[in-house]
Amino acid sequence: MADAVETVGLFNISRGPDYVLNELVKCIDLANDGVHAILLVLSIRTRFSREEQATFQSLLDLFGSKISDYMIVVFTGGDEFDENDETLDDYLGHCPEALQGTLSMCGERRVLFDNKTKDPKKMAEQLRNLLLHVNLVVEKNGGKPYTSDLFKDLKVDFKLRLDIKHLEEEVAKERAARLEAEESIKVAQKKREDMSRLMRASFGRQRQRATEELQATNLRLPGMCLIL
Repeated sequence: MADAVETVGLFNISRGPDYVLNELVKCIDLANDGVHAILLVLSIRTRFSREEQATFQSLLDLFGSKISDYMIVVFTGGDEFDENDETLDDYLGHCPEALQGTLSMCGERRVLFDNKTKDPKKMAEQLRNLLLHVNLVVEKNGGKPYTSDLFKDLKVDFKLRLDIKHLEEEVAKERAARLEAEESIKVAQKKREDMSRLMRASFGRQRQRATEELQATNLRLPGMCLIL
């Protein structure tokens, strides 16, 4: 019996190396006894993309070239070959050099699966072929799973990254709150200045109007008489 751990979205390098590292750490947590085989799943319907190439390289960078001894390339979409009267070898004969290099590093271990077939015999045969390759990988590596101190290092590194990210988020929140408070103070100060300016202007107008009214009143008073 074989346990499988799926790493959905691992090829999505647009999310950055932290995302890939996160997915790898999740897999490591689920594979407590180590990894006996790694299935690199590719589709024959699409060309070997730079995302897939980058992911394979990331695995080598993180775990070392030894990890390729545990890898099997699984091609899906084999139905296309039946429809086009083509074989997997035909397809690989004109595949990108990067894919050829990947297969070479994986010891040319490859299997093909159909997506549409309902033939139970064909499905069983393809599954047996995969399990055969898995057993060959286990035998080739002396039955020892791929375990590395890097597994622990990855967990520690990921925890450190999370802590740093959390601190950065907290600092960013505090900075945003401080900027918001400073902006509120500026707005309140501007309101006070505007209000003070309006009050001074209003007081000035009232004073001017009072002066003008007083002057107008003086002009209407009768002439003064001096009595001795």
